[in-house]
This record gives sequence, C-alpha cells and structure tokens, in this order.
Amino acid sequence: MEPVTQILHNLHGGNVLDIATGSGGFLIDLSNKIPGFKNGVGVDNNPFSIKTAVKNNQDQRFSYCLMDAACLSFHDDEFDVVSISNSLHHMPEVHNTLKEMLRVVKPGGTVIIQEMMSDSLTETQQTHRDLHHWWAAVDRGCGISHGNTYSREEIMALINEVDLINHQIIELSDLESDSLDLELQKTLEPVFSRYFNRLSTLPDANDLLAQGEALRKRLKTVGLHSATALYVVANKPG
Repeated sequence: MEPVTQILHNLHGGNVLDIATGSGGFLIDLSNKIPGFKNGVGVDNNPFSIKTAVKNNQDQRFSYCLMDAACLSFHDDEFDVVSISNSLHHMPEVHNTLKEMLRVVKPGGTVIIQEMMSDSLTETQQTHRDLHHWWAAVDRGCGISHGNTYSREEIMALINEVDLINHQIIELSDLESDSLDLELQKTLEPVFSRYFNRLSTLPDANDLLAQGEALRKRLKTVGLHSATALYVVANKPG
C-alpha cells in the first residue's frame, strides 16, 4: 500500500471539507481512500471552478459552494477532515486560511495539506517549477492572486504557525514517466497559447513573452516531471 493511502486508510472520514477545491479531484480522491467517508464539501472563490466541480461529480454525497477560504462560513469544529491541495500559494491571506482550516475541524480531527515544492528538484522538475512561476507572473499581471511556489522550509514554517500535532510528512514525486512525452507537450501547447494571448493585453510584457518562449523550448529539450509535493497530515489537539 502506498504511504499516503496507508495514512488515509487509518483516518476517520465522516465529513470532509476541501479548500480551493478547483475541479474537485482531490476531494474525490480522499473520498475513495478514507474509510467511513460520508459527505464532502468543496469550496472555491472561482465560480467557474465550482461549476466544473459540479459537472464532474454528480454524487449526492458531495456539494460545492463559492466561498472565501480566509473567512469560511462554517461553524467551529464542524468537519472531521479539512484539506487543501496545491493552493496555499494562491491564497492572498494564507495565514488566515490555515487558521480557518484549524477552526472548522473538530478537536482530534485531521488537517491535510499537499503543496508542491520549489526546491530540491531535478532538472526536469525545475521545468515544472519555472513554468508554474511563469503562469503565476502572468496571472498577477492580470490581477489574479497567484504566488510563486514555496520551498519545503517555507511550507513547514506556515504549517507550524498553527496549532497542529502528530505531523506525518511524505514527499511525493514521479520521475519514472517520460519527461519528453509528446502527448504532454501537445496538451500544454494550448496553455502556452492562452497565456501568450493574455500577455498581449499587458503593457511591458516583453520579458514575460521571452520567458514563455524559453520555457516552451525547454519543455521540448530538457523535458518535464511534476515538482515534488509535500504531503502533510496532522491533527487538531483535542
């Protein structure tokens, strides 16, 4: 059994809240791995994400709603598990988001944080990091909250600011796939086009345009593997 699956298999699921749920994939994965899962709630501040999550998952055990992660409209101690995946760097008020996650989880309940790391990466993983940082820079230019990814030390410093115990920490990486996979390159090409189109509306975007072209070339020469993700499972004292 994989380490993450083994940890989740030992949890009590019940009611699960997923912060910045996006298309809802992380919440669905948790529902398949946590015994006793009853209900899942996914929240996001992007209406399109909520619409996509609802479309992708018609299971009546799940619900999705528009909400600010830094000001959750849930009662104290309401959920058995609260999670967030690869979204801390999207949070304009990351400290308040973590405090809110702790507030709404039950005493003795579980907080799950998965966040991609910016350091200790292979050359192919650095392609992913640099590509992500380019996306983030373009998003910021368009007024969207999107920061660069954190280092491992920075992620743990954020987590240690809130009162959690029994930390279980796993580093997740996959370096076995083909880093020069042509299908992946084909999938990312429309993403490049979309971001280049957005850049065309921004003043003084020459540097970002050059970075994008360099990354497109790097994808085809160096290749890409997903950056290592830090997976942290901890408990609220209780």
